[in-house]
Amino acid sequence: MKRFIFGLAMVSAVLAGWSCAAPLVEQKPDVPKILTTLQGDINKAAQVIEPSLVYAEIGSGRNVAGMTGLVVSSSGEILLPAYLKQDSYDRVEVWVSAEGGSASGGNYNAYEAALVQSDERLRVSIMKIQTEAPLTPVNFADAYVVQIGQFVLGAVNGGKSNDFKLLVDVGFVRGRNDDGDFDQIQCPGLTSNQGAVMLT
Repeated sequence: MKRFIFGLAMVSAVLAGWSCAAPLVEQKPDVPKILTTLQGDINKAAQVIEPSLVYAEIGSGRNVAGMTGLVVSSSGEILLPAYLKQDSYDRVEVWVSAEGGSASGGNYNAYEAALVQSDERLRVSIMKIQTEAPLTPVNFADAYVVQIGQFVLGAVNGGKSNDFKLLVDVGFVRGRNDDGDFDQIQCPGLTSNQGAVMLT
């Protein structure tokens, strides 16, 4: 009987301790810290892509289309978001920083570009320019790990009207096309004809 009473007393003491314990406090997200981390990530991504962006113009006179080009080789191969054929244009000119391809503004040199190859389905072309110094090619990521709803950073070379400065905007992946590619990417501050480069 004494053991039974002692056991009840122990159970009562434990329950009393639980009832007196401080309630669990839900951890609230540290919003300022999250925003600071996000800003740091955006800055780092912009610095990584910046040397690989160039500005390009197709055509002449009033029929000029300006867009961002992407350096894909140190020897001067440039990827443009346009499908070109040998007889479909009269001029392609690429502006590259005198410092070796940076899109941060400043002194730029213009180069005539020659068509290497193009892909009608993807609507892209590879152009070649001859530069005095090696360029900084972009490092491509694996597109298969991109998820719908994932945030992306869009980046373009602002071109002559913006002193060739880097322009960025944050967007997201909206969906896939019929081929399974991620073409539904939205960055409200950048238009598709600028040839925005997306970083995930």
